[in-house]
Amino acid sequence: MSTPASGDKKNIVKMAYIYFQEGRWDKAIEEYKKLIALDPEDVNTHNMLGDVYVKKGSIPEAFDAYIKVSGDFSARGQVDKAVVVNKKIAALDSAKLSGEAQKKQGLIKQTLKADSAMEQGNLDEATEALSEVVKLDPENLSAYSKLAELFEKQGKLNEAIQQYLAIGSAFLKNRLFKKAQEMFQKIVQLEPGNLDARINLAQIFIKQGSESDAKKEFLSIAELAHAKGDTDKALLYANKAIEFKSIEAHYVLGLIFFKKQQYSEAKAEFESLLRFKINHVGALVHLGLVLGEQGQLDKAVESIQKALKVEKDNLNALEALADMSLKKGSKMEAINSFNALIVKYEEKGLLPNAVEVAQKVISLDPNGIAAVGRLGELLKKSGQKDKAVEAFQKAASLATAQGKADQASAWMTKAQEINPTVTPAASPAPAAASPAGTTSPVGTMPPTGTMPPVGAAAKVPTPAPKPIAAAGIKPAAEPPAPAPAAKAPENVMDLEDDTPAPAAPPTPPAAPAAPVLKAPEDPQAELEAQLGIADNYLKQNLVEEAIEIFQQLLEAHPDNNEIRTKLNQAYTAYVKTGDEVIGALEAEKKAKEDEERRLREEMERKAEEESKRLREELEQKARQEADRLAQQAAQAEMERKAREESEKKIREEMERKIQEENLKAKQETEQKLREEVEKKSREEMEKRIREEIEKKVREEMAAKMQREAPPAAAAPPLP
Repeated sequence: MSTPASGDKKNIVKMAYIYFQEGRWDKAIEEYKKLIALDPEDVNTHNMLGDVYVKKGSIPEAFDAYIKVSGDFSARGQVDKAVVVNKKIAALDSAKLSGEAQKKQGLIKQTLKADSAMEQGNLDEATEALSEVVKLDPENLSAYSKLAELFEKQGKLNEAIQQYLAIGSAFLKNRLFKKAQEMFQKIVQLEPGNLDARINLAQIFIKQGSESDAKKEFLSIAELAHAKGDTDKALLYANKAIEFKSIEAHYVLGLIFFKKQQYSEAKAEFESLLRFKINHVGALVHLGLVLGEQGQLDKAVESIQKALKVEKDNLNALEALADMSLKKGSKMEAINSFNALIVKYEEKGLLPNAVEVAQKVISLDPNGIAAVGRLGELLKKSGQKDKAVEAFQKAASLATAQGKADQASAWMTKAQEINPTVTPAASPAPAAASPAGTTSPVGTMPPTGTMPPVGAAAKVPTPAPKPIAAAGIKPAAEPPAPAPAAKAPENVMDLEDDTPAPAAPPTPPAAPAAPVLKAPEDPQAELEAQLGIADNYLKQNLVEEAIEIFQQLLEAHPDNNEIRTKLNQAYTAYVKTGDEVIGALEAEKKAKEDEERRLREEMERKAEEESKRLREELEQKARQEADRLAQQAAQAEMERKAREESEKKIREEMERKIQEENLKAKQETEQKLREEVEKKSREEMEKRIREEIEKKVREEMAAKMQREAPPAAAAPPLP
């Protein structure tokens, strides 16, 4: 069939329409094919051709036409038009289609079903239909995307992530990095800790040349893997981050080595980070912990104190400082640090942490009434009422054993406020060591984290409380000696007196000795006097003495919030006294730095002199080499000129000889030509002369013969 001219298109359209209206399907098909020959990409013509095939009953041909139209509309982003055509495909008689066509039709039916269900808000039906689409067409990324969005709407994040992961992997396989990046970023939004998505993102960033983003992603992977306990993966990706010049990755590596108890490696990593970020609190704290494990306790405290100077309320630093006090064998310093930490945890609402630290304090001072009572208050705030009652009962029991009936009554009242059925002991009795296999009421409480029970007795005999008279007030009566302590559990640190005591810090100037006063009759006046003495100690930086007075006053007045507030302030001040240590350490450090700077400047000066000497030597050698090269160049130039001159002479000589040869050849050629011409001319002339002579001779002979002949007679007859 010949291709019609474009000018016939209107007539073809007109005839196709007439044939369609008249039901002359073959003629209509013929006209539409003419139109397709004119414009093969005209989807509307293909669509009308499909309609004609349906009318004729040619279902396979109609299917092929509609499939092309649907694909073209989808490729152009005209989704609505594609859906209209897909509905036509779905309506075709499946029995008349081939197996492959039936599969495609089924896929389209399920897609239409999913779209309809989504429009009606039936997410379960839409999910079921799209799942079927994915089974029928595993390469259908659009179906995966819709299915992922459905799962996300239904709150099925794991399923949504799996779909996005499949799509992203497919895009990545086909090197469609931007589309793959979008899918993996969706996963990270849904699940920030998804390592597979982040690893793929890092690889994409590398392929795109975005090393900065790849570095950040590798660092995040390392941090997340470390948080999940996947040490091998954390180590791998921390090193990858370092390959891309990540400074922060040294911190992660340090944490990994610290966890593995590879303290030298951990120390090196933390120090590497601190060379660039000198005030990195986490690195300073963990460097302190590493130094503590290596037995360098003073340096450990210095590092932790530096962290506290950067961030005074950092909880990890406060706890690390308390732990260092324990390692040094300074139980009182540890208790005061732990108490200050409890205050911070309470301020931040971290009651479980405060409870855990309070249990640490009790493990160090099991007979401390205030410590046990404070644990009760914390348990009460955190809603653990039964355990709070046990703690208050234990505080009341300790107060009774120490002959402090008023305190015992106050703590028992607190227990009864929570549980009115609680009854005090029948008669106060001194605390005795618990028989084997028994525990006190508070001791039955389960520990928080890994801490020993509240009622567990410490291995260390608790020293008798300092008499308040030492502060200038005469006590009403001496408390009885404490009962022998029960054997401590194995996990309580041994802090007995045989532990070598750490060197005492410089003692500040003592407060002026106060006159020994007789205890006033008025209890409120006595309380105010004791508070005044404690406040005076605080002003003179005698923090530990002030804490001791506040603790005794709180034991005597457990409901007095003013005392509790002042005690908390004293604990905080105790932590801040480390600033003096920091000052001394920093002064020492500054002197060391000055010496190092002097040595460094001296080394730099020598290095500069050596560098200058080497530079001068190199310059001299360079000049000599330049002169040598210049001489060689000059010589080479002379040789070149001589060679060029020689070549010029040779060339001129050759040209002269060639010219001479050419001239000679020319002359010889001309000579030969002349000779040839002359020869030819001569021959021509000779020939002409000869012919003339011969002619003349013949004429003369003829004339002679004519003269010599007799007169004419009758000629005889011929024989």
